[in-house]
Amino acid sequence: MYKPVYYSMVKTVLLTLALSAFAVIGAPLYVSAGSSTVTFSITNQQPVPVGTVTVNTLAAGYNVTVTDVTTYSVDIDDNAVSVTINGQSLSNGQKGLVTLADGTVVGVMWTATNAIVIVDKDEIQ
Repeated sequence: MYKPVYYSMVKTVLLTLALSAFAVIGAPLYVSAGSSTVTFSITNQQPVPVGTVTVNTLAAGYNVTVTDVTTYSVDIDDNAVSVTINGQSLSNGQKGLVTLADGTVVGVMWTATNAIVIVDKDEIQ
């Protein structure tokens, strides 16, 4: 019968060999997932509360409450693919009219990959 010291020594040798093999072939022993984010901007130029703007990526939706004439920012996991306002979606790059909950119609334009501006409906042609 083998003694417990022998098992401990075998485990240590095997662990050392495995770690050496990973080091030689260049395989990382630990990879940090990292947390890379992108900032999405919403500029509201209209004096009406827009409500919730959902910024959609392939992985998730990010809600921003837009109430005033100002610029809002939110960190998202990847480039936006669309935005949804009051149940109406606009894909990245589109411009269009959106009817808010109170019946006000506003224009929405993408100004960059990760930015929209909310404007007067007459600015959307």
